[in-house]
Amino acid sequence: MELTIGKFINNQIQYRVLEDDIKEFRQANGAVIKLTISAEAQFEELKQSGWKIVEAIDESQLDNEKEFYSTLVEPIDKGETIGFNYLKRLDKRLVRNEIERLKNNLALTDYKVIKCYEASLLSQELPYDIKNIHTERQEIRDRINELEVMIL
Repeated sequence: MELTIGKFINNQIQYRVLEDDIKEFRQANGAVIKLTISAEAQFEELKQSGWKIVEAIDESQLDNEKEFYSTLVEPIDKGETIGFNYLKRLDKRLVRNEIERLKNNLALTDYKVIKCYEASLLSQELPYDIKNIHTERQEIRDRINELEVMIL
């Protein structure tokens, strides 16, 4: 059996995993005696020095339904055990990465706008559907603006 225990030392949690332990003792006549010390028995000894059972992390709490959010898992002392708080936080790094990706997408279509502008100055037929290009680019700019507000 395996048992995870922990205790707070200088505001940080220290973890330890206990497993059943087999100790061998040699008797005077040379015979070997094997004694199993359970994880629970080991814990009972450590309990007196502040060690507590650590609850399992609730994996369902790690799923983030909101885009660009992550979960900070914070250990807390719950008296008899050590449990966890699950704090949902906006990950600004992910937002910045998405803004950068969208700006790069805009830059990839700049040449189409320039070609259309040149054609219009020369009274030539436009090489691209400028209305579609404008609509797509504006949607990207709008999304960038939404994201920038998130990280202010």
